[in-house]
Amino acid sequence: MIELPDTDPLVSYLTTELADYAPLEEALIENIAFAVRYFLTNEQTPEPYPSELLAILSARALNALGYRSNAMEFLHAQIPDPKKQALFRPFILSERFDRRIWNLIQADVLSHYDGMMKDQRRASWVLDLSRVPRGHDVLDLTIYLSLRKLLEMFGPVWEAESGDFCLHFRGLPRQNGPDEPSATQLMDYMRNLMQDMAVRAGWMQHPELLSLDLSIHLS
Repeated sequence: MIELPDTDPLVSYLTTELADYAPLEEALIENIAFAVRYFLTNEQTPEPYPSELLAILSARALNALGYRSNAMEFLHAQIPDPKKQALFRPFILSERFDRRIWNLIQADVLSHYDGMMKDQRRASWVLDLSRVPRGHDVLDLTIYLSLRKLLEMFGPVWEAESGDFCLHFRGLPRQNGPDEPSATQLMDYMRNLMQDMAVRAGWMQHPELLSLDLSIHLS
């Protein structure tokens, strides 16, 4: 986290940080910093601001101006962890990014899977429903609509992999009555969603889906 005293405005801080990575005039760099400030204010993001969020927003602004390589260089300098870079990069290029997506990222709802894999070359992710913050409106709907919404919100990550990835699910809701879907039914539903995404996007590869809760491999 970065705490900003009243005498050190966010715009001045970001202008200094961006100067080494953006081949732009100072006034334009300041405009990028103001754009970050506008996002934080518009999304009602409380201070202290997470340094990773500031890096993502600044890199997004650079990319929007056509400086993609500089945006990625800035992101990598600010966030040296390769696993986090792999998660954040798609959102530098994506059209949509808001506080709801950031809250899910910050809560580690989506993270890298570090377990054993049949194919170590494939990207591997964990979508942990138990980490969705309480009160988050993603899961205020029916479970089917909630799962669809989560998968769509992380769509830039799937698109970046062109379907060549493995997605593990953890924390699926338990079936508490005969009218509620079982974990197997939920996994089948998500397989169908991913299949539809693959067809619409024209992916050459189709993702694998696994349930860590049930130790069932559903492909």
